Amino acid sequence: MTTPQDLAAETRVSIRPKTSGTSTPWRRQSGLTVMSSHPQLVAVVDTNALANACCLQAATGHDSLITRLVATERVPCFIADHVPGEMDEHLERISRSQRIDPAEAFRVWRTDVSPLLRVVELPIGEYLRPEIAAIRQPPPEGDPDDWPTLALAAFLGPTSTVTSDSVFADLGFANAGYWAEGAKVLHTAGDLEGRYIDRLHSALFAARLMWGGVSAVAHLSRRLPWLAPGLGLAAGWLASTMWAKRDSVRATAVAMRGAMEPVAERIGAELVQYGELRSSMVIVQDPRWRKETLAERCARHLARSGDPMTPSELRDALRQRPNQPATAAAIRRAIAGHPSFRRSAGERYSIGAPATA
Repeated sequence: MTTPQDLAAETRVSIRPKTSGTSTPWRRQSGLTVMSSHPQLVAVVDTNALANACCLQAATGHDSLITRLVATERVPCFIADHVPGEMDEHLERISRSQRIDPAEAFRVWRTDVSPLLRVVELPIGEYLRPEIAAIRQPPPEGDPDDWPTLALAAFLGPTSTVTSDSVFADLGFANAGYWAEGAKVLHTAGDLEGRYIDRLHSALFAARLMWGGVSAVAHLSRRLPWLAPGLGLAAGWLASTMWAKRDSVRATAVAMRGAMEPVAERIGAELVQYGELRSSMVIVQDPRWRKETLAERCARHLARSGDPMTPSELRDALRQRPNQPATAAAIRRAIAGHPSFRRSAGERYSIGAPATA
């Protein structure tokens, strides 16, 4: 099993993730997925994992796994509303137990990690979900201290819980083992998903560029009919030239195909790795008998899109599910008084609030 010391050594040689200055907004489009059976995940982080991540970053001087998760722009991270208070209460004790300067650990938490997270307050009804009833039992069967984290994970599901508390794994809500191992799997999967979306965006951009050129030529031909004979002659000349040099053209095509084969093999291997990683994760999601509420649909979309939206914009985004129509008025009623949503100027709603320590 990987130890904290091994992970610290690995972190020292890791490459820093992209900063917000090189953001790729298309990665945050929640409708983009690599496989239809694997929707985009969000991470819900508990206090112990967050404190250990801050201590590791304070000790090594390199970005923690939580920071790198957010940097993939495919794994937004959320915390329950009790976590900031617990961090203030327990971070000093945890850092001293690891022989790390508490002041540096608090600096990492307040300036480096907490700005990347959003705190979500839940209504009381979300804590009473029957599918998470086991967590409400006293130890060792459950742990009420972790109740809010699991309730948030269920509310935003499908989610991955980043936790160092074994009760989550014992109840089937997280992978067993050291918390950073699960975070590494989630980070790798998110990074692979981001690469796939980057390639998809580049291919779509190239296709649109080519189609735009063809459309422009067709439009000019309609407006300027005398261009058509010239274009026909140019096409004929190009075809005859390529035929005359067909051996060279064929050799070039073979060389290009040979150069593309390693790229295609690498992409295929990454997709296989991505599928294996996603299949290995324990995901918190709705049981089959539960019907998703309108507030949950809005919260889950906002959690993955990252951008505040108006009720009308949410209505248009949620229309991708024709079997679950919703009007802007219904969305407004569902989220206007809901404590998990934050309203900003222009009646734009986001999920949660910045984790200001």
